[in-house]
Amino acid sequence: IGKFFNNGNTFQIHHHLPLKMETNFQSLRILQWNILADGLGEDGFLSTEFAPIHENEDEDAPSLGSKKFMESIRNAKKDDKENGILEKMSKAKKIKKKLRELDEGTPDYVKEEETMLALNGEVDKTSALIKLKKQFANSPELDLVEKEILSWGKRFERLKEVAMAANPDIITFQEMDHLHQFITDPEFGKKYTCCVDETMMMNLAQEYYTPAKYNEKGEKKSDELRTDNYLDHLLKSRVAFAPKSYSNARNFRLKRMKDSPSEEDDKTLVDDDGVAIFWDKEKYRAVELGFLKHPDSKKKSEAIVAVVLEEKKTKKLINVLSAHFPSGAEEKKEKERLDVLKNNKKWTYKHILLREKSESDQPKKSIWVVDNYGDDAKFDGIVSYLKHYVGREKMDLSKTIFPTDVNSKPEFPLTTLPSPVDVEDGVLTDGKTNAWKFLQSIPNFECVWVQSKILAPGGNSINPPSFPISVNKMRGPSSDQPDKIGEHQCELTDHIFTSYCRSKVIDKVTLRSTKIEVETAPKMYESEEGKAEQELYPTMIMPSDHLPVIVDIELAQTASS
Repeated sequence: IGKFFNNGNTFQIHHHLPLKMETNFQSLRILQWNILADGLGEDGFLSTEFAPIHENEDEDAPSLGSKKFMESIRNAKKDDKENGILEKMSKAKKIKKKLRELDEGTPDYVKEEETMLALNGEVDKTSALIKLKKQFANSPELDLVEKEILSWGKRFERLKEVAMAANPDIITFQEMDHLHQFITDPEFGKKYTCCVDETMMMNLAQEYYTPAKYNEKGEKKSDELRTDNYLDHLLKSRVAFAPKSYSNARNFRLKRMKDSPSEEDDKTLVDDDGVAIFWDKEKYRAVELGFLKHPDSKKKSEAIVAVVLEEKKTKKLINVLSAHFPSGAEEKKEKERLDVLKNNKKWTYKHILLREKSESDQPKKSIWVVDNYGDDAKFDGIVSYLKHYVGREKMDLSKTIFPTDVNSKPEFPLTTLPSPVDVEDGVLTDGKTNAWKFLQSIPNFECVWVQSKILAPGGNSINPPSFPISVNKMRGPSSDQPDKIGEHQCELTDHIFTSYCRSKVIDKVTLRSTKIEVETAPKMYESEEGKAEQELYPTMIMPSDHLPVIVDIELAQTASS
């Protein structure tokens, strides 16, 4: 397949085989990718690949070209904001969440429910977005987007193909809710693993992971990911995966199964979405696995995952950490992101270490030992956790990599940190900073966008008015979240921070089966409107709303240099 269709036109894709760094130094290839969870993916994400967009299947049905269609969504969003409709949607949504914590039938429940129904009724009558949603409810083009672009069956194969074409040494995924499928896939699972225990892998083949179990009756005391058991369960699983307990992704998938049952459904394989780290198992072995758990909040749990890899040939160590930050464009959401970087609440953490055990007249064998990072360890957020690993270089010459979806752009307005910090923690003007700048301020730690001359050290674009992006998405009229329809996210949220000194961004990969060229982050735009709105993700080629970030990191000069 060398062609694809867009807005009724046919385009020829130029074939180009990407090269790994043609260099005089050894390199380490990293793939960082928020893959868009299956449970979160079928929610009306827009694509203009099928255009014009008709209201229904009738031959003479009214339609809009892609440009006019995007304008209508933008205008409807603007009208609802000016008329206070978005605020009413938000209030109704908060009440709906509150009702889950109240006993049905109680006076408080009835009162809150009446308020929510009144708000929803008013929104339904007056919202321009709701009107647009009803207008295109039976659009065949929007239905095609759901079936051909957003369905997990199609997206999984495309995700896997892009990852294999990139040929990375290390992979970090966010919004992973099909870990078992990736592990057991004959092609992907043959090359990559996220299991630290090689003995477990050999004994159980590829069936070494199953999703955490929840009590079907809602009795959380027996849930494997309950707050008091979260870290122990993660370490016992022996995989570099930190799921979000009681996640929306899992709940939405279960609801989808209930609404549209299928013989292929297997509820035991329905997983929470989370952060996963994979590595080439022929090149590396894991010698440490650790987790830093967020302070308890709303009885849900999530964590930062850390794995230490030993290169089998050289015995050199690489510390790989990854996380997924809270999302949202409001200042309060940036405060949430800063809060996970540093706060004075109670953080919990554990890790397991691979140790050699020897007994008399017996060969040495490797065992995993549980540890709390030593008696002196005290972490108060992601920054301190990263500093711990970066600081290990003085002892074991290890290097540290932190690929992540910060969910915040480098030029986000500076915000006051929720917790007081010391001067050396990198707080900027008047005690303010943002999530990206706080991470960039860690000593001997730098973002690859800066190393590759895409961003200036302060986070602004090197070539204005063009700006780099790694995510470009918008929900359309078929979304079940009307308040999010028309919310355009077009920014650079995916980053790789490292203690290595040099790196090079790979701007494209070529699929092996079709020779189709796939763009990687960053992509450059001069405006969020116009061209950016015509190139939203996911697409028939790009299976996520985020572009993959592929970077070659320099390890050491070769003799020839």
